[in-house]
Amino acid sequence: GAPATLVQQATQAQLDEVIHAKLCFGIASAFQGVQYSAGAFDLSNAFPNQVSVEKVLVAAVIEGCIQETISSAHVSVAATRCRIPAIATILERIGEDETRHAELSWDTVRWLLSQHPELRDVAREAFESYSLGEEPEVDRLSSVLSDYGQWSDRERYRLSQRVLAGVVAPAAQALLG
Repeated sequence: GAPATLVQQATQAQLDEVIHAKLCFGIASAFQGVQYSAGAFDLSNAFPNQVSVEKVLVAAVIEGCIQETISSAHVSVAATRCRIPAIATILERIGEDETRHAELSWDTVRWLLSQHPELRDVAREAFESYSLGEEPEVDRLSSVLSDYGQWSDRERYRLSQRVLAGVVAPAAQALLG
């Protein structure tokens, strides 16, 4: 029952993820001189028999509103740090796509709550229960990887904290009132 625009955006996001995988396999193949591609996925337990609106809402909050928002920030920073122009271009594209995917999740949650306002507390609990875990104790980064846009675990963790506090929390507050 979702609006056609959400369905269209979700379909585009699926295609984006296929393209991201192909681009990343292409990078790995170029480095190793061996052709890499996706193998078969075991999906036998991937789809529950019954999917509730509540489960879809919680997944959209956690995987979309929170994790895609953080991911888009991570990839965007990686693109700016990457010293290899072809890879930086790929990272920029992925970052832009991930930003759109995060926006899609926020739009999906907004629409779900307009259809099921009784689930507002479920959404609030999903936002509030999310945790990054502990800050990494070891802050490793190979200088070789930094040329490719990789940055340290601690830096990524701290950016994640800033995104949660400065983007996700205010957006969730605006959404939930």
